[in-house]
Amino acid sequence: MADVESLTFTDVLKLQSDRILEACTRCGKCAEACPMTDPAGVDTSDAPALVGGILDLLAGGPGTPGAERWATVCSNSGKCIDACTYGVNPRLMVNLATLTGAIIVALGHDYAGLFSNDETLAAQLYAAGMASGEKLWRLPLGPAYDKLIESRFADIKQT
Repeated sequence: MADVESLTFTDVLKLQSDRILEACTRCGKCAEACPMTDPAGVDTSDAPALVGGILDLLAGGPGTPGAERWATVCSNSGKCIDACTYGVNPRLMVNLATLTGAIIVALGHDYAGLFSNDETLAAQLYAAGMASGEKLWRLPLGPAYDKLIESRFADIKQT
């Protein structure tokens, strides 16, 4: 394992993802406990397969339509956390699957994605990333994308 001080943010995300992929048994209890699946029309009749789709996204795969939908509507309520008896934080699992999968598809493993509507903050983050070796690539976030990221269930749609 690398020295903790030499780890980049991307390294930490990868370590978390690997830990989840190893620990999750795909039992489906987290999907069944999620308060957003029913209102969003996410089918949990085969909850283990739904969780498997999330894990596929987390591993950089295509996932499943149900898993993508679940990741999009996650409210971060945390109600799923107590459902897992295997030490996995399902909320983190869903969030990492959404972020990791989309950014890796877009940028590969060389850059981390940066979304910001604050020019000063974006410039500071970019400079810090360059100085630390954690390269960032600014992704568009503007009026042309407003309709594409609009969601009935979340602040933004992440798919």
